[in-house]
Amino acid sequence: MKLFTLVSFFILFTSISTAQSSLAKIEYSYAEEAYRAKNYIKTIKHLEEVKSLLGGETNGLVMYLEIMSRNHQRVSLYQILQNSVGVDLGDISDKNADLEDVNLINKASSGDSEAKFQLIIKLTRAQYNKQGLKFDENMLKNEVFVKHVKKIADTMNFERLKQTSNLIKKGNESSINKWLASNIKIDELCASYLKNFENDVPLEKLKQIYEIKKEIRPFIENKDLLTKAWSLIAEKKYEIAYIKFNELNAIGINSKTVLNKLKPVIEKNKVKEEALKAQEKAIKNIEENMVLVKGEASVSEAIDVNGNTVLESIPDLHVSKFELTQLAYWSVIDVNRLKVSTCKTCPITFPSRNYIDTFLEKLNKATGKKYRLPTKEEWYWFATGGRKTTDEKRGINEEKADNISKYAWHSKNSNGKRQKVGLKEPNELGLYDVWGNLSEYTTTSAVGGAFNTLKKRFNSGDDYTDLYKVNNEKKSLGKRKVFSLSIIGVGENKDDKKLGIRLVRDIE
Repeated sequence: MKLFTLVSFFILFTSISTAQSSLAKIEYSYAEEAYRAKNYIKTIKHLEEVKSLLGGETNGLVMYLEIMSRNHQRVSLYQILQNSVGVDLGDISDKNADLEDVNLINKASSGDSEAKFQLIIKLTRAQYNKQGLKFDENMLKNEVFVKHVKKIADTMNFERLKQTSNLIKKGNESSINKWLASNIKIDELCASYLKNFENDVPLEKLKQIYEIKKEIRPFIENKDLLTKAWSLIAEKKYEIAYIKFNELNAIGINSKTVLNKLKPVIEKNKVKEEALKAQEKAIKNIEENMVLVKGEASVSEAIDVNGNTVLESIPDLHVSKFELTQLAYWSVIDVNRLKVSTCKTCPITFPSRNYIDTFLEKLNKATGKKYRLPTKEEWYWFATGGRKTTDEKRGINEEKADNISKYAWHSKNSNGKRQKVGLKEPNELGLYDVWGNLSEYTTTSAVGGAFNTLKKRFNSGDDYTDLYKVNNEKKSLGKRKVFSLSIIGVGENKDDKKLGIRLVRDIE
């Protein structure tokens, strides 16, 4: 674009005093220089000084340059959305942190080692991109590299980055109103220019200003809808915001980029909401299926850590009617895994206590309660209907021993696989599958028969602990060494596919 010449400027200011005119010409030349350098903020600053020197008056040249500068300075609809609420995934180092980045920064600053590592890698990728280089993703498979980065990450303080992130977010909360105000200002300047200089400026410039006014006008006419749409995003009401931006798009305010960026955010939130609902439903189901089992004092003897004999008592307990199912487990841990689950109401199996501990930790955090595994003594107590069983055998109940198929899945009726919970009859306390389906973990052992247990073992009242033994501490068994959480199955074969859990909770 051809800019104004100083010749025309001299003619324009012939009526101004010589001193003011000279200073105004100098300031205007500074404004032109800043405009050519694309420093629009500086241009406007110089133009304001020109108007001040002219006693607050303006003219076509000054107004034209101000309109063009303000229009160049005005960012796009999508940019203001990104800067205001951070929907887009931006470069943290460029201060375009999105919602995920902010969460990552917060986690890292709170000491989360994995978040620190991920943040370091994210910043490294961004730095590579800035320099036009490609980050080698294979490095993340290199154990030495990963270990080195994690070591660096653990020593870094991310608090400053968190503070910067918060300042960016706070600083941009008012940017929507500022953006709308800048549009209104340009619209007013355009209206004044078209009215006052219509016959004095070239048609080309008149057309430019007219087009700018046409572009800006819809934003002003629909400022309430724009403000509402953005406020909904700031409130994280993305689905309603999507509807509002669709309305804007329909009336000619191009919001396609915004809509495209909102789609994955909405989908991600839907997944989170569904997962939360599934978790809440699973937890409610767990709670509703707990049975109150009355305990008894001094039911057996045990040896404490000092080798002293102590009397074990059974407290009153809430005990789950069912073995923990795949549905309940994955709804708490990762609901997406349910999509590949072959039998949601079958009991879940655990290869080690680590998985159980993770589940219990997450369940207790979600509920604020203390679910746990039963002790071996507690398990024997409720498995045998709340009766004293010094010999730890099922044979005390002759009716069940003679009709075991009514109560248990075993090798003759299970088709060699675990079955859905609750299909057989419960014991006297209303507990299902305590005699079959899966053996169950306690705090020290895995007890109870499984779906491949021989029927005669049930009928004979064989000792549960002969079927499976789980040891929490390293110790020697003859020539064999049983390590933590290892499982010794029938015939000395390891078997990690027949062990489930039944939740208990102490009376509060």
